[in-house]
Amino acid sequence: MKASTLTPSLTTALLFALVGSQTLAHTNRVETTRTDSSYFERLQSDDPNYFVFAFPLEDGDLHDDTHAEFYLSIKYRFRLWQNDRLWQPDHLPIIYNGLYDFYLIEGGRYESAPIISRRQNPGVALEWDVSRQGVLRLGYFHESNGQSIDDGTDIDGNGLDDGFEDFNRAKAAEGYEYALAQLSRGWEYTILRYQQSGGSEWPWLWHIDLRYFLDRQGAGTMDREDKVFWEPIDEQPTIQDYDGLRMMCELPLYRDRLMARVNLKTGTSGWESLGNAGGRAALNFALRKNFWVTAFYFNGYGKEPSTYHLRTRYAGIGFEFR
Repeated sequence: MKASTLTPSLTTALLFALVGSQTLAHTNRVETTRTDSSYFERLQSDDPNYFVFAFPLEDGDLHDDTHAEFYLSIKYRFRLWQNDRLWQPDHLPIIYNGLYDFYLIEGGRYESAPIISRRQNPGVALEWDVSRQGVLRLGYFHESNGQSIDDGTDIDGNGLDDGFEDFNRAKAAEGYEYALAQLSRGWEYTILRYQQSGGSEWPWLWHIDLRYFLDRQGAGTMDREDKVFWEPIDEQPTIQDYDGLRMMCELPLYRDRLMARVNLKTGTSGWESLGNAGGRAALNFALRKNFWVTAFYFNGYGKEPSTYHLRTRYAGIGFEFR
């Protein structure tokens, strides 16, 4: 499904809104008792937000350029009821996650379009406060990259799919990775997550996600977009071959100042898909309460939706905002 990228002014406004909200409310790293009585208490980060410089480490078909990445992850939590009935959700969060690549170096292949939408991931969920610092989430999400090349049309009537032709023109002009960046990807999924956190001077957090990918997207109006239509393949991959089970763990190395985080992901379509595991490891140092320096290494599938079926490696350094 196609989605428009945010303008720089809107992105900046959202970033300042997020940072401003964090001065009045803790993030979800260690949950605390909330009254949820004001706008700023309900507006929170979902994942840590970051702005980093990424350095590709590819030795295969993909040869990306060094670039900056901006990840925006916010949620607005509505409180539903004020009683203690176990079956009633405590919160209804509306969530937006967006990943953007900024190609800042002049003379590169993205010079005329330096901001690339990599992931658009809105959703809505129900959350139960299982314990003081435990949260159970049941949600419905859309995920796409907001790009334009897809298959299924032959407007010029030459017998070749228009998406196939567009992809190969982009590949011939700037390379395989550049063509993938223009490829439309999209699907929708339900998610079941359990999260637990604790500690005060030595805070920790972990969660585990189970995702079920649907065959349709756009409220059932469109097919899921995860086909490989531009090159011959022995067996058509699907998103659930590489995604569906996710785990994250944050552990303190020195009080609340130095922290290690590990994200793992693998497929759930069958036992063989469990071999498609990969993840990201990060080391974070707190400059202040919600402002961190981060350094990370990624080795796995699905750095973004357009490369869900390709293993990639890259590293980066920058800042996190919580």
